[in-house]
Amino acid sequence: MSDQFRHYIYSLFILIEFFFFAAFLWIHIKRKAIKNILFIISVAYSLFLIIYTLKTQIAILDSVSIGIESIIILIFSFYFLYELMNEHKTSFFYTDYRFWIVLGFIIYLSGSFFVYIFAEQLDPAEWKKFRFLTWVFYIIKAVLFTISIFVYNRHSKRTAFKDKTIPYLDLI
Repeated sequence: MSDQFRHYIYSLFILIEFFFFAAFLWIHIKRKAIKNILFIISVAYSLFLIIYTLKTQIAILDSVSIGIESIIILIFSFYFLYELMNEHKTSFFYTDYRFWIVLGFIIYLSGSFFVYIFAEQLDPAEWKKFRFLTWVFYIIKAVLFTISIFVYNRHSKRTAFKDKTIPYLDLI
């Protein structure tokens, strides 16, 4: 596989990852103004990523695009956590599945941020030594996403049968 083709594939992965993270945040953020800002920044970032991918030659990894993606998602993730903490007045915010997903975003992006930022300045042999750190944060993100599934499942079972005239007979 040529280096330029690999660069296009990595850029496509960055764009898809960004869209999934941004879409999740856009769906769950309450304030319209912040949603509009997220949408505008997402469109601008997408255009930037496409132009940057076509115009630059990358040796190891596209540090600029990954760095910008991380900063954008981290800012809106922290804002979402701010909204989530102000939303829950009676229950704990960690009983909400969205908390665990956004925590996964934050740990993954902030943990691998500096490794990705300095990737272009490393030799390929040095990059192979530090690349495993990004996998560690990727695994932590997957574990936190799994926790969110369990929290969501537990919450949905409690709220599934609000109608008290029909008994909840699931014994499992």
